[in-house]
Amino acid sequence: MKITLDLASLINTRPYASSHQGAYHLLLHNIVPPFLKLLLEHTEGNKSAAARIAGLNRSTLDRKIQYYQMHLETKVYLPSPTQDNL
Repeated sequence: MKITLDLASLINTRPYASSHQGAYHLLLHNIVPPFLKLLLEHTEGNKSAAARIAGLNRSTLDRKIQYYQMHLETKVYLPSPTQDNL
């Protein structure tokens, strides 16, 4: 995954924006979610491993996922059929 941003246009289009719409806020919204998504894909959804790689606490990772309204796929693992449960 490659992320490309035109930082100059971010700064030039919002020179006097409020803090929630400023260039720094927009930069974070354009970088953090894809980064977290890539980490979670790399760790196959293991949040503890993703947090460890990012240098975050697991609870901080959960808050960032919630803050950026990231909708993650939930994997359900079913036991494979065996002779006993057929």
